[in-house]
Amino acid sequence: MNVNIKAEHGTVKVGEKNSLGLMIELTAPVAQATEATQRTPKGVIFCIDKSGSMGGGRLDLVKKSVLDLLARLNREDYFGVVSFDSNVTIEVPVGKLADLNPDETRKAIQHISLGGNTNLERGYRHAIAEAAKLPEGIESTVILLSDGQANAGVADPAQLAQLAAAATEHLISTSTLGIGEGYDEKILDALSISGQGNHFAAVRLAEAVAGLEAEFDGLLARTMEDVKIAIKCEAGFGNSEWRAVTASTGSNWEPGAIEAKLGNLASGESKNFVFEVNLEAQREISERPRLAFMVFVDYRDLVTGTTERLEKSFYVDVASAADFVEPARDEDILAELAALRAEDRKEEAVELMRRGDTEGARRIIEALGRDFEEMMRDYLNLSERQRARMGDSYDELIVMQAMAPEEFVKRGVESVNRGRRSKTDGRKGR
Repeated sequence: MNVNIKAEHGTVKVGEKNSLGLMIELTAPVAQATEATQRTPKGVIFCIDKSGSMGGGRLDLVKKSVLDLLARLNREDYFGVVSFDSNVTIEVPVGKLADLNPDETRKAIQHISLGGNTNLERGYRHAIAEAAKLPEGIESTVILLSDGQANAGVADPAQLAQLAAAATEHLISTSTLGIGEGYDEKILDALSISGQGNHFAAVRLAEAVAGLEAEFDGLLARTMEDVKIAIKCEAGFGNSEWRAVTASTGSNWEPGAIEAKLGNLASGESKNFVFEVNLEAQREISERPRLAFMVFVDYRDLVTGTTERLEKSFYVDVASAADFVEPARDEDILAELAALRAEDRKEEAVELMRRGDTEGARRIIEALGRDFEEMMRDYLNLSERQRARMGDSYDELIVMQAMAPEEFVKRGVESVNRGRRSKTDGRKGR
């Protein structure tokens, strides 16, 4: 396990709000192949689109992948399968794996056959209802797989997102996997964001396997769980305003403080979490440097089974307007903030492409590519870790420039979703 906490700079001007970035770099402990992590039982409910468009090998691949992944569950985990077209079938009622008949479970999945239209809302509601049957305190994930448009039932992304958000209050998250180029990326993206899960664009059929494996890694190969970060300013900085830049699963803030829930990390997974503050020294302080704020990182290490807390103090020099000199800034944090802000521009490009403005969309992506290229050239003090992250982002932008419009939209939506949460591309592993 590795946790690195660093601030963008350490000098503020008295009586003014000074922008300062804070980055927490996390790398989850690696569980060896023979080492069992002490995780609690989980629930996994597959919600499978079996409408007519899932032909051409799509449904068969999904069924095979589900059966392959079933073997990765523990006997104490919970499992269920719901399929939908115009109607819904509970193929495998949710239950503890130890209590399910293996042969009957496999037969039920293998016998799922193609149907008619796509009532995604009805299928999703039934999957949530199955997840709600789990014993109190058991976390579960609904994994929704679809290749088409919702052409029956509720099809408004905002309304469906409300269902996903309400489910999280009962420890039910939602992850989505879109297959091909015809699925509704707005719905699947909204469900995953409000459902505090992941979204994966399997534009090419074989990518569906990588997407499902990445999802299972995140669910079952966890070694770092319930990561929470609290930041509290000291006396004299109480009017400072914090905000979480990297998306979190929930945050609370008040003047001078913020608390954020950051979820879980799989074995060996690395993430950056960035916060920004308008740090205000309310009066000139003779003591230099002066304690400005404390950072607390709490998490559960599933390899050791222990609950850990790390804390770090940050000091700043408080200078008068006459004495203030613009401080040198940490390039890793500058690069991470730039990458997060680039997601807004990428989202703009996706919307332009969706509207048919191919040239405008490609111009934005090309400009972002140049920005990343310049950062990697001009930032001489980037860490090896951050340079690799920036290189991956740059490579993704180059690939997007050559994509056909429909693929551009699908992959762009996934990329923005992933980038805002510091998630690694499931096609590349952790």
